[in-house]
Amino acid sequence: KQAFDGLTPEIFDSVLSDCRRQTGKVVSMKPRRKRNLLRRAAGIAAALLLMVGGVSAVGLWRLVNTAVASVSLDVNPSVEIKVNEKEKVVSVTALNEDGQEIIAEMDFEGSSLEVTVNALIGSMLRQGYLSVSANSVLVSVESTDSQQAAALEQRLREEIGGLLESGGISAAVLSQQVNADEELRTLAEEYGLSLGKAQLIRDITTQDSRYRFADLVGLTINQLNLLSEELTLGGVQRSGQASEAGYIGSG
Repeated sequence: KQAFDGLTPEIFDSVLSDCRRQTGKVVSMKPRRKRNLLRRAAGIAAALLLMVGGVSAVGLWRLVNTAVASVSLDVNPSVEIKVNEKEKVVSVTALNEDGQEIIAEMDFEGSSLEVTVNALIGSMLRQGYLSVSANSVLVSVESTDSQQAAALEQRLREEIGGLLESGGISAAVLSQQVNADEELRTLAEEYGLSLGKAQLIRDITTQDSRYRFADLVGLTINQLNLLSEELTLGGVQRSGQASEAGYIGSG
């Protein structure tokens, strides 16, 4: 300890003396403003990136989940497919009990319209709703864009016809654009129909006063197709001939 104390210089008095001489002297400290500004700018930039990212995410969500067109397929099963502007499926809804059997456990959200239609028509074929004796399908398109609706209507009519032909069935496909007014929506809701089937039945009863709307509600599309063959339904496009194999001729 004595050796260590001898090696340690005694400078307390000199340091104290220096401090007394510095009394009253002002030492200015310049703030480091550049770094603070950089930090603030970085914070603002990060906030802007988050905001832009949030807006982009919301826009993408709306693009994917906003339906711009509705396609209904009617045989006796009735299903409604809603698609976004990229023709990706937003939802598929069964409109009656047979439609629920057709959809079963299949999940179509995010699938293309083409894949969805193929799967639904395939399910109808497998379960016997479409056959040689019941070969008619009604395709109805509802959209605020009339050009899109017309293009979809034609494409789906041809595509479904091809699917049935490949399954060994001579197809009869009816297609139309839906112009849903308040009366049509009321009829569809009251009788549990798709807007497309309700519009077809209303057109038939308008052309032929022998029929009442309620009388035709329970008929299949094949039966309605046969019933309306000699009528002029202005908005309905036809391809193929409805099958009469399910009926016994008078001869």
